[in-house]
Amino acid sequence: MQILPDVKINNVKMKQYFFETTCHSPRSGSSGCLGIDARHWNSYCTNSHTFVRALTSFQNLVAWRHIRINVACVCVLSRKSWRQ
Repeated sequence: MQILPDVKINNVKMKQYFFETTCHSPRSGSSGCLGIDARHWNSYCTNSHTFVRALTSFQNLVAWRHIRINVACVCVLSRKSWRQ
C-alpha cells in the first residue's frame, strides 16, 4: 500500500501530512520511565497509536483507508513484587 502525497478535493490539490510522536527508544535498557520510583515500580516507555484516514493506492485501486500512526510515548507501570 502506498500513501498518496497529494489529494484532489473540489478541483483543489492538497498535500497529505501526518505528524507522529514516538519514544526515543522504547523498551531499551532497564532504566524505565523518568520520574518513577524504581524501588516500588517496574516501568518502560512504549508508543501508543491511533488510526487516521489517508488517501492510498493499492493494486491500482485508490481509496480512503485507515492507517495506524504513533501519537504518543506512554509509560507502562507494574508494581514490583513484595516477595524479594
